[in-house]
Amino acid sequence: MIRCSKCNEFSIYYEPMSNREYCKKHFCEYFENSVKENMKKLNITKPKIAVYYSGGKDSAVLLYVLRKILKFDTIMITANLGVKEHFEKISKLGKKISKELDIDYFEVSLKQSLGVDIPQIVREKNAKLACHYCGELRNIALDKASYILNVDAVASGHNRDDVTRFLLNNYLKNDIFRATEFASKIYPEQNIKKKINYINPIQLKPLIYLNEKEITLYCLINNIEITDACCGFGSKEKSDMQGWRNDLTYTINFLEEKYPGYSINLIKNFEKNYIPIFNECVKNNINFFKQRQCVFCKRPMNTEIKDICLTCEDCAKTIGFDATNSDIKLNKI
Repeated sequence: MIRCSKCNEFSIYYEPMSNREYCKKHFCEYFENSVKENMKKLNITKPKIAVYYSGGKDSAVLLYVLRKILKFDTIMITANLGVKEHFEKISKLGKKISKELDIDYFEVSLKQSLGVDIPQIVREKNAKLACHYCGELRNIALDKASYILNVDAVASGHNRDDVTRFLLNNYLKNDIFRATEFASKIYPEQNIKKKINYINPIQLKPLIYLNEKEITLYCLINNIEITDACCGFGSKEKSDMQGWRNDLTYTINFLEEKYPGYSINLIKNFEKNYIPIFNECVKNNINFFKQRQCVFCKRPMNTEIKDICLTCEDCAKTIGFDATNSDIKLNKI
């Protein structure tokens, strides 16, 4: 049996980039330290954090570490997409977790807050774009909810694989806009936020250096409950996003296996080289945002902050959504 690199206990996990073996205790220490270091980006004493809870392993693990291990003042927010069975599964487990961790749990309804939900879009509009709409509507509702709750930052469970896939996707598509928006939200300097008129709480991704395998293992070690809730609209057959996403995942896994550290180096390269350029451009009023085409109506959009078709006025009207609406309905569960 292979031994832990830090003690004489049996190893349960090998980390190829550092060439280290970890026992159960030291793996959890390695995992929790990674989250702790990422939370330092906030640079606020005793911050209040809202966690976007989806019922999956990433957000469940994030809640567990932030609240139980690192003792942050934390609240949970779940977006109700309008899919009854999907939301019931998430909220049932969410209530149990909020009670165990002694934190407040809120629901923000897309239908009540934005006037439209995902089943309605699928029924009446282009079902193939359901994931595009869902991502944008959900983020708008959650961001507005966190603003109303007056938190210092919001934390989502996006992991290393998610962020690598996002960056690689936008590099390959030469989409500087989305990478720039990403930079403005999760690596913000206060003066940069002010200049680009980004008023929502800072977005943190504390799991950004941890991959899917590590999160799954941590979940199993600590008996963290998750739900298999699925909205039912995101399959490869129903959505135009899943085929490309699966291909990128395969590519990243192949490169990571052949060149350990590939994904984390891609992210750190973005942090080291791209973020300073972005900040300097904003400070010096250099407008390098490109006009993007709406994925729905193909017309150009001239916004710097919001994304995809929901910022196209005609498109927003088409799906019955008003991005200027601030009447967010928050329900405490």
